[in-house]
Amino acid sequence: MIGLCLGLSTLPARAEPGIAITPRPAQVRPTGEDFHLPPTLVLSVPEGDVPARATAAYLRDILRDQLHRPVRIGTGGVIRLERASEPLPEEGYRLTVTPQGITLRAWGDAGLFYAAVSLSQMLEPGADDAKGGEVTVPGVEITDAPRFGWRGVMLDSARHYQSPAWIRRFIDEMARHKLNVLHWHLTDDQAWRLEIHRYPRFAQVGGWRVEAGEPHPSGGIYTQAQVRALVAHAAARHVTIVPEIEMPGHATAALAAYPALGTGPAPAVPASGWGIYPNLFSPRPETLKVLEDVLDEVMDLFPSRFIHVGGDEAVKDAWKASPEVQAQIRSLGLKDETALQAWMVRQLAAHLEAHGRRLIGWDEILNDDLPASAAVMAWHGAGAGRTAARAGHDAVLSPVLPYYLDYRQGDTPQDGPGRGVFPLKLVYGFDPGTAELAPDAAAHVLGLQANIWTELLRSEGRVEYAAFPRLAAVAEGAWTPADRRDWADFLNRLPGLLEGYARRGVRASDSALRLRLNVDPEVPGRAVLALSTQERLGTLRYTLDGTPPGPGARAYGLPIEAALPVHVRAANFLGDRVLPGALDVVIPSPADPEGLPLSPTLCTSGLALSLESGTGDVVRVDARNPCWQTRPAALDGITGLRLRLVSLPYNVEARVDAAALALDPTLGPGGGLEVHLDGCDGAVVARLALDDPSRVAQQAVRVALPPVTGRHGLCLQLRRSRPGPFWALDTLSLTALAPMKNPPAP
Repeated sequence: MIGLCLGLSTLPARAEPGIAITPRPAQVRPTGEDFHLPPTLVLSVPEGDVPARATAAYLRDILRDQLHRPVRIGTGGVIRLERASEPLPEEGYRLTVTPQGITLRAWGDAGLFYAAVSLSQMLEPGADDAKGGEVTVPGVEITDAPRFGWRGVMLDSARHYQSPAWIRRFIDEMARHKLNVLHWHLTDDQAWRLEIHRYPRFAQVGGWRVEAGEPHPSGGIYTQAQVRALVAHAAARHVTIVPEIEMPGHATAALAAYPALGTGPAPAVPASGWGIYPNLFSPRPETLKVLEDVLDEVMDLFPSRFIHVGGDEAVKDAWKASPEVQAQIRSLGLKDETALQAWMVRQLAAHLEAHGRRLIGWDEILNDDLPASAAVMAWHGAGAGRTAARAGHDAVLSPVLPYYLDYRQGDTPQDGPGRGVFPLKLVYGFDPGTAELAPDAAAHVLGLQANIWTELLRSEGRVEYAAFPRLAAVAEGAWTPADRRDWADFLNRLPGLLEGYARRGVRASDSALRLRLNVDPEVPGRAVLALSTQERLGTLRYTLDGTPPGPGARAYGLPIEAALPVHVRAANFLGDRVLPGALDVVIPSPADPEGLPLSPTLCTSGLALSLESGTGDVVRVDARNPCWQTRPAALDGITGLRLRLVSLPYNVEARVDAAALALDPTLGPGGGLEVHLDGCDGAVVARLALDDPSRVAQQAVRVALPPVTGRHGLCLQLRRSRPGPFWALDTLSLTALAPMKNPPAP
């Protein structure tokens, strides 16, 4: 028998042994009568049931890969897919394991598919060890159905393009998590990705841009043929694609293609920076007609009930300055520009409704005049969605905190670029608050959705890393009944989830379990080493001589004092099982040519971001004030610092101009570095001029320090002389090599 559970000794008492299904099912009843899989598996389906046969083919392909044995569709199978005679929800199912076989029952096509997904997960942990050998499936009866009908994720393909092949794989992963809505963000200030036959310049012009700091255009578009293929693939996985065409704001790329659709000066090219731009579609009837034509082609491509029209962050400066727009406001008897946007939304909603569709938009569209058919996607917080629900509007809860997955999963460079930190546990713990709603209002909450904005996620791998495993936590929040959700149980399933991602080639984050090492150089030649993880699971064991730790290695308790250099290896263990996130690092002494690495933190957090440089390095920086400080360290015998700097384009907030930056025009084009002792108000102990960051992608800097004894903190301030590209600190280390002289100060 192979192990189908994730370390039973650590599971909560009420967990179901051997049932590693995510999202956690609504009801699980162990029977104690197991089933032994035969060497060849046969899946049977009702004769003539085409959807059931499609689900069987999906399950067949998965089980072949997982179990390394023949699997075919035929008659008299030990795994039977059946239509339920008893009433079950459309997406609900019943999965029964007896000594005679496994039965998947559902009334609806989606329910039968989700039963297959659950069975594949039951058979996944440990399946790589089977290699065609005996596999025992725990006897169980599972009755399951989702908590919410909308279980979504928004993919931003406007800021950075993802290939259709990658999106297909992403949809496959959504299906494995029982997520059923892909909200596809196709247009924004930075790009228009969707081919529109009637207006080809939208994609021809809007699909490409010159990224800030890059010499050549980048981007891509989705042809209508590609879109139809993706829609069909998603439908086969019971995923609905809801397209988003932004209006009236976030329209820079569109207006670069068709300037006559705007108000005021037209942008020449799609935006290359990140932030809120003032370019809006005009409210003229001619512009509305073009937008309706666009929506007609969108509806032809996407059969989804809802069409998303954005509506967020519409800066109305151009409307306020336009005599024509002001005259239109007066002629319509409207109060102001906000009321004019609401009027536009009503026109668009009526057009969609005439074609049997419904408008959905970000929560800025919510007002007293919003048509009853329009739905609201609440991103400012779950409260905005509950407000919409109380007003009688359908709502999807998609709050920034904690469902914006462009926030990082951890606080190390390995966690990639992004904004602040929304760890896995925070995402899992989100409470939609529907219990406080009256039943009629609660019925208007369609479900939950996470959003993956890609301003800072430049590659498909970065998107995957931001998404997983947090999408598993989102899925459990949207599927599992509130009283069945349990963080400890989810955490015990996490190693199996991570191993499954790895088997499928999904670049998922292990940040929740990854070991972190803090080095505190308290006295010369020695340091205090502290090991930690976001979440503790299992027993942490370590060695200091570079040998791999085993189940019998020393268990970590208090921080360790060690002589430098030292080779630290550490891992968490559940029994003999090594969990993901192991650590293997050599900590040199200051006498090493590379020096003793330090981990400085930001001095301020005015515009604190983790950004990816052109060299691929991820650095944490306050883009308005690039300044770092260290904790006190022993500086006895330290003669200098080694720094590695990387160049970043200043494109992170388009509406902040040079006046908001601390610039010193007396410095050279590269600016300069100041090193202060004991805080940023302390004495300046070194000044250096730097290379021009617009010409050099990175530079290594050596800084001589005067003789200092005792423990001191350092402050490193990077000053700039002009707006544009600027330097950020990548690595910093203390050195005890031969004294050197600093070059002339700037």
